[in-house]
Parts: sequence; structure tokens; C-alpha cells
Amino acid sequence: MALFLSACTSSVDSGAAGVRLISIEISAGEPQTLPNKTSLGLQVIGTYSNDSRTDLTTAVEWVSQDEAVVAVSNMPGSEGVVTGVEEGSAVVNASLAASGVSASIDVTITQAPLASLEVTPDLHSIARGKTVQYKAVGTLFDGIEWDYTEKVDWSATNANLVTIDSKGLATALILPETALDLRASDIGGDLQIVATFNDPYSKAIVSPVALTVRPAELDILVVTPGSLVMNPLIIAGQQYTAKAVFTDGVGYDYTKTVTWASDNEAAAMFSTEPGREGYVLVNEAGTATISAAGEVAGSTNIISGVAQLTVTTAALSSLNITPVDQALALGPGPTLAMTATAVFADGLTQDLSEQVDWSAVNQDLNLIDDVVVIDNNAGGSKGVVSGVAEGVAIISAVEPQTGMAGQTTVTVIPTPLVSIDVTPYSATLAKGNQLRFKAMGYFENGSSAYISDAVDWASAEPTKASISNEPGLQGVATGEGVSDGGLVISATDSATGIVGTALLVVKAANLNSVKIVPDSVDGEPVGSVVKIANNTQRQIRLIGIYSDGAEVDLTQRSGTLYTSGNANASIGNGFTVDCPDGSKKRYPYDAGLMTAVDVGYANISVRYKNGKNWLYPQPLGVSQQITAAVLDSITVESVSSVALSVNDVRQYKAVGHFSDGAIFTTQDITNQVSWSTDNIDVATVENKDIHSVCSDKPMPIPGRVMAVGVGGPIKIIATDTETGISSSVMTGFSPLQVQ
Repeated sequence: MALFLSACTSSVDSGAAGVRLISIEISAGEPQTLPNKTSLGLQVIGTYSNDSRTDLTTAVEWVSQDEAVVAVSNMPGSEGVVTGVEEGSAVVNASLAASGVSASIDVTITQAPLASLEVTPDLHSIARGKTVQYKAVGTLFDGIEWDYTEKVDWSATNANLVTIDSKGLATALILPETALDLRASDIGGDLQIVATFNDPYSKAIVSPVALTVRPAELDILVVTPGSLVMNPLIIAGQQYTAKAVFTDGVGYDYTKTVTWASDNEAAAMFSTEPGREGYVLVNEAGTATISAAGEVAGSTNIISGVAQLTVTTAALSSLNITPVDQALALGPGPTLAMTATAVFADGLTQDLSEQVDWSAVNQDLNLIDDVVVIDNNAGGSKGVVSGVAEGVAIISAVEPQTGMAGQTTVTVIPTPLVSIDVTPYSATLAKGNQLRFKAMGYFENGSSAYISDAVDWASAEPTKASISNEPGLQGVATGEGVSDGGLVISATDSATGIVGTALLVVKAANLNSVKIVPDSVDGEPVGSVVKIANNTQRQIRLIGIYSDGAEVDLTQRSGTLYTSGNANASIGNGFTVDCPDGSKKRYPYDAGLMTAVDVGYANISVRYKNGKNWLYPQPLGVSQQITAAVLDSITVESVSSVALSVNDVRQYKAVGHFSDGAIFTTQDITNQVSWSTDNIDVATVENKDIHSVCSDKPMPIPGRVMAVGVGGPIKIIATDTETGISSSVMTGFSPLQVQ
């Protein structure tokens, strides 16, 4: 690799009479550094008596004071080019004999740049859960090799299969816990391990090697307990377990399927009773190697595991309780695990922590209040002590077969609280929903415990988020209103004033569920099979229920989708209107509007697209019976008969009276009739207009009347002309006075 500075050929003569060369300077006098086996062009600038400056690089004579370190060229075209020969420093001189001027510069040669990288092992295969150590060896331009393992950047082309640390240790990842049921079909995968070195003097050097990740494989058969001392006078038998452990850490219990054996059956013999596989009975003193062997899924070979058992028949000499006279911090969290160790006359010992009976009393027998509580229940926590009050407690353990007892003391001391962490540290909560915060206390002795029920909880903005201090509900926050940003939730220890905080953002309420709400017909209850006349309509609404309890009509939302179960009824979902200006607008006002098409039964169902998920109401739909009833008459109703004032509005309703010859029913047909007045100078009435979506004006509401001038009484008229409800034109009207 060569680095050159450009130089121009020039004469020593400045070209002006009486002007002489005063000095020369090499590369501005700055010391130069370059890697070994690379080159750098130096430049000489001459300064004359008239202050002019000229490039004299090709005119001077170049000399290196140590050519074993730095070589310098005087060859035409490469004058002043220095090349690193080996690491070190040398002085380079430039001189003009005719003028008697010279200059020098220090040149330092550093380690040669990297030429190539080699990563080993170059082809490897590992099972999930296993590791492989990679090594990167770099070869420099001067042929020297160096260990670059901790200098390169390591990476894996498939981070879902393998991770690799900065020291080249690659680990084949195990399947996540949620995917352990896929282990049987796991096939692993292929990838590359890549070592990259970014050399400042050359382009990045990359060296990849192939790696194959195999599915998890059987690693070992673990027999537990691994080493044990037993005395048949105290414990007659012991249950052993055999677990096949795979490279991904997953273990399977093979206790009942392996073959158990003891190499000293006089000392220890396995039970042959069904259901007691792995249970050993001890008898005479001696030692035995306990073994388990058998076939395990995932292995084609018989695998085995061993454990060591020592049987003693010596008398029990003492029962030692440890730790001895230990201090225990008061407060939730800190505990002390006591151990009861049997010491036999022959010097052997056996852990009897699970076999003894544990108890604790206050050292001051005049006080009945507990200082500690100790677990005497089998199951892994037997002998565990917790402090409940300051003081000294006597801890006792009694071996039930011999009555041998041991004692020690535990002193419960106060433990100052150091800090409180509130989790989650940052959370988002929908209005109306709840979230439980937890307070973790950290104590001076290094212990920690949840103290959620011992702190005072508070919200910086109770109107946006409240938080409970009620027993059993401590730390439960409820979204009360949408927050502008994160609000502070705090947990305070009243004794010390120590506070822990978290941030909570309350967002708009979530849509939790939807329900279908059809308009009632003729007073029939919602949810019943309603009878409606053929060619009439019924509004089926979808109501959203939000986390804050609010109910919102979603009928006309674009995410609402209605369907009809058969051809007896049709139902709208909104449609696109071509506007005069060429644009297209959605007309949503027929959404959920069912039209009876033929006599029979019809079922309308609906669902709502909430983000990526569909919400379904319960029940899923509403049923109706479509009858052959015909329209007998129309009446027009209003909420009031009082005269209107000019510019006031009033909603009118058209009620159809139907009959099938025996049963009479009524239905709201406001949206199906044509509305008019007999005097538009006194009042106007609105009709459905699908093109109204093309303007910015409010959507007309059929049957809504506006008083425009004084007069009356006039008629508000509803006419059935196009719906097919009746076989002839039919009208109804209501009087109106405008004052």
C-alpha cells in the first residue's frame, strides 16, 4: 500500500536577479508516521530572500539515516517517497549542495497493516445450547501473524440461531420456552460466523466461516442425589431420580423407565415393587455405586449415570444446627435456611434437615410474642427462618427416631431500607382499565423484598389516574382520564420518607366489546324474533363498549360489517357516491339498515374490525320474521303540537299501520316515505339525499322540519310512493302552526 503527496518539478533558481535561497522545509516540519511496508511521499518547500516559496522536492538530495528502518527514493518520478522497512524510527534528510541548505524530519514506522484474516475452526457443527470458541489470526503485510480474536468485530448471520460475544465465543441458542413443544420438529439451521477488522490504512477485512446448528441432543443422564450418607437406624430408604438432560437444558424424568442397580446389595438394594422404581433400601454398613441405565428418546445408545452412597450403622453422636448464632435482618424478604447435620460415631455425617422437627421460641421465655417463624413443612423450604420482631430466638431441631436434639440462636436485627423501585418503570394504561404497580424494597444488608403492601401509594394527577391503598389492592392504578403525558406514580415508606417512582401514561379508552342493538318494533323486546312487514326496513345498530364504560354507536364506522343470512333480507354497509366534482365519498347512512325482501325468516349478523382483530357481539346477530302484512295507513307524529317559532326545527315520525287480516302491527317508516309540506313558505321538511355527502352541509334527516315563515296551520305530509309497502299511493299528515 502506498500513500503519496504530489510534487511539482522546479528549479532552485527563483528567476529573479539577486534573489537567493534561504531555507528549505520537509512536509511543514511535522514528524511523519506510516505503517510498515507502506510508502509516503514527502515534499520540500524552499523559501527565498524575497519571501517567495517554491517546491524543491525533485531538486534536493534525499538521505535516510537508517535505511534498515526507512528507505527514501531519489529516482526520477518518486523523489522523496519514503517506505517502511521495519518498525522503528529514522531521520530523513533533504539537502541542496549548491546552496548549502538542508532540512530533516523524523519518520516513524509502525506495525504493518493487516493483509488477511483466518478464522478457526473453519467448519463446525454444534447442538443447541452448546458453545464453540472461535479464534481469528491476522497476517500482516510483512508476513507476521498476530492473534486478532479480541480485536475483530464478531457477528452471526442468523442471530436467531447463534449469538457470539466480543471474544469469539459462539452459543447456539435454545428454543424459547414458548416453543419447547416444537423440539421434536426442530431442524436447526446453517449460518456464517463473521470476523471483521476495520484497518484505518486499508479497507475492512472480513473473514466468514460456516457453522451448522443441530437440534438439541442428549447430553447426560443425571442421577440424584449424587452423593449421600445414610443410616438405616434413622432413614431406611431413599428415592433416587434419573433425569435425561439435553444440550438445551431441557430435562425429562426417566426414573420409572431406566434400570436401577447397586454394586453392593448387602449395603443398598433397590425395591422391586411396582411404582417404587429408583427407591433404594439400606441395610449393612458399606459403600455402593448407584447406577441408572436405559434408552432415552433422542439417543440411539444406552446411556447411564451414577451416584455414590455410603451406609453407616454407627450410633448418632450429635445433631449440629448451622449457621450458629446467626443474625437475621427484620423485614419482608430476608430469610435464613437452617441445616441439621447428623454426626455419627464413625465420623460420617448426614443432612437431616428434611427429617427433623423444627421449632423456635423466644429466648426470653416470659415473652410469648414470636421473634421468628420457622417452616416445618416438607417440600424444600423446611427449616427456613423469617424474622417477625426484633429479639433473640432459640432454634431447635429434633431427630424423631432417636430423640437427639440440637439448638442454636437467631438474633433478629433491624435492617434499614435503602431504596424503593416501582415496577413497571414506565407503563401505558387505557382509560377505565387497571394496572398493578409493585414496590421492591432494597435493604442495607443487600437483601430485597416486595413491600407493595407496606408503602403509601400516590398519583401526581388523581383525576387522570387513581391508585389504591386498600388492603389487597395496594398499588392498583385505574385510568380515570386521558393524560397529557407521563404522570408520576409514587410509593413512599412513611418511616424513612424514601420514595420510589414510575411513569404512567393514560390513553383513550380501549374498545373492549360490542353488542348488537336493533330498534324495537311495535314494543316487542330487544332480542326476540321480531315480526316486520315485507318491504319495510329496520335499523340494526352496533354499539361499542369501552374500557371506561362508555357506549358508542359504531353502526356507521367503516370497520363495521353487516351480513344477511339469506336472501329474505338485505342490509346496508354504506356505499360509494360519485360526486359532481369527480370525487368519491362514502355514504354511511344505510349501514345497519335492513330491508325485508321476501316473506320468511332472516338473520342479520355483524362484526367490527378493531385494528387487526375482529370483535363479535354476543349474541352474534338478530332474527326477524318477515310477514306478508300490508300497509293500511300512515300517521305522522311529532314530539309536540305547540306552534314553532321561525328558524326552529322539529323532528316528525311516520308510523305505518300494517295488517295481515288478523294481526295489526305498527312500524317506523320515517326513512322510507317521501316528506313534503303544503306550504314551503312556512316550513320545509328534509328527505334522504345520498349526494349530500358531496357537500360540507349537514346531512339531511328525513322528517326534520324547519320553520321558515309565519303562517299555518299547514300540513307535514308523509307519502309512500316508491317503497312497495302498499299497492297504492298512501299519505299521512300532521298540522303545524308557525308563529
